[in-house]
Amino acid sequence: MGLLLANGSMSSNTNNEGEIRKALIEADLVECMVALPGQGFTNTQIPACIWLLTKDKANGLSLDKKKSDRRGKTLFIDARNLGYMKDRVLRDFTQEDEDGIPRIATNCIKNESLYPVYEKRRYVSDETYKNWFRGHPEPQDIIFVCKGSPGRVAWTPNPVPFCIAQDMVAIRADETKIHPKYLFALLRSRATQDQILNMHDGTLILHFNKGDSRIFT
Repeated sequence: MGLLLANGSMSSNTNNEGEIRKALIEADLVECMVALPGQGFTNTQIPACIWLLTKDKANGLSLDKKKSDRRGKTLFIDARNLGYMKDRVLRDFTQEDEDGIPRIATNCIKNESLYPVYEKRRYVSDETYKNWFRGHPEPQDIIFVCKGSPGRVAWTPNPVPFCIAQDMVAIRADETKIHPKYLFALLRSRATQDQILNMHDGTLILHFNKGDSRIFT
């Protein structure tokens, strides 16, 4: 069963709503929760969310396909940054917002997080991914931001669940010379971060010249 509710239903404690959420979780009835962006409806601009409830998360068959055992698990989906403003009051979605491979941008790389965060991400189709004009990151690559906030880095997980947009590169360590995790720690160190900031070009938008390899020597 799916319920479309205001976002407050996920956090409000008025009228014992917190106790109701607790009871639903403890009874293992919540299959999935989806946080939606605001301005997605013509009759209200407030953000909404979708609650998907089920009485049975155990293995079973659906459309002749075996389902996984989901008991004790709840899926949370953050879709607050999907879509585009169709006009001044209404948000709409493209096909790429709804399916495809996540494409992360520079704002997804934060030195406070080991891996890229999915913030304001977009999607690309499988066909676009296969014909991408640039290479894709591989596990243990280091995502390096070149523009905006140059020097921010993130570790690439295994498997790699995304492709990268422009203004950043994937650095692949030569393991015969340096261990990838050591290089990652070195790039995140305060001394290296300060050095990168002192090497940037530009005045309005800071950027790191990809051809400048002094930082790695």
